[in-house]
Amino acid sequence: DINAAIFSKDDLYFDGTGSLIVKANYEDAIVSKDDLVFYNGTYEITSKDDGIRGKDSVVIYDWNFTINAGGDAIKSTNDKDTDKGYVVIETGTFNLTSVNDGMQAETTLLIKGGNFNIKTTGNSSSESSKGLKAGTLIEITGGTFTINTTDDGIHSNGNITISAGNITITSSDDAVHADGLVQIDGG
Repeated sequence: DINAAIFSKDDLYFDGTGSLIVKANYEDAIVSKDDLVFYNGTYEITSKDDGIRGKDSVVIYDWNFTINAGGDAIKSTNDKDTDKGYVVIETGTFNLTSVNDGMQAETTLLIKGGNFNIKTTGNSSSESSKGLKAGTLIEITGGTFTINTTDDGIHSNGNITISAGNITITSSDDAVHADGLVQIDGG
């Protein structure tokens, strides 16, 4: 069931200061069935469905991403193990345009820093078209965000914690929505 331009049934690591252009005309652009890790470099991704999908996790240390996705731009999908299904962003530059979610984690979405320009374009018939989305927790400890969505800007089925960062949200629904606790301590 290979459905990506770059596909791995195991962990997949990207490292180096070069650049990569991925055009996925079938489904997804980059997929790992385990952990998907990026260390540095520049990516330009266009995909019919998801841009980047790691089943167990997506971890980004310092990259420049431009993603145009017909599905989600960046996502982790493991919903069977509560210790997996997370997305961690250390820093980087992210220009994300997606029909569905900009970033989606099945469990935790942790953002420590970076520059984010996230736009979603889905409508009421789309699955979900949120800017940042997580199943249990979104934690933002830094970064600059411009989020323009047709659904919630920041959405968690659990909790949201924001302790730093500059966040501007334009949303057709909620700017910040949590089914649990929303805690804003700074930014």
